[in-house]
Amino acid sequence: MVSSDFLALRSANIATCSSVIQVPFLNLISNIKERAGWCHIRVGGNTQENAQLVASLPNGTILVKDHAAVTGTTQTPPIVYTPDLLYMLSNISSLTGVKWSLGIPFFNTTPFSLAIAERSQQILGSSLLGLQAGNEPNLYSSHGFRGAVSARPFEVLTHSSLAP
Repeated sequence: MVSSDFLALRSANIATCSSVIQVPFLNLISNIKERAGWCHIRVGGNTQENAQLVASLPNGTILVKDHAAVTGTTQTPPIVYTPDLLYMLSNISSLTGVKWSLGIPFFNTTPFSLAIAERSQQILGSSLLGLQAGNEPNLYSSHGFRGAVSARPFEVLTHSSLAP
């Protein structure tokens, strides 16, 4: 049984560009929506940490993974994609009514780029349920990417605001 609460895609084989979307993928989404009433898809994961949005790529490509530059404990390649990928998601929403959660980079803060967040809001509009900054940022410290961060200030604030 597929839960419509959260369907994470692991394959780029849903479309070749914003105007050529695979019919089996659309059928899958339509079936999930028919049975569950709605469908929410997360686009992100380890690759989102080094993702970059660029104006274009050679030969009309919408997404490129740099397998020569894999890093980290998961050996995840950095990705570069174009706005056409966001238009592809928008077109899928137009055809199926699916809603999206989009992962945006949080690991690289020098500089912190908001391009993906800004363009996704413009292109996806109400089909964008939210943006997820960082994939497992709680592991940054244990993997040596950042210093230890305490959740204590948040806990104090939360508990003090809940107190009678």
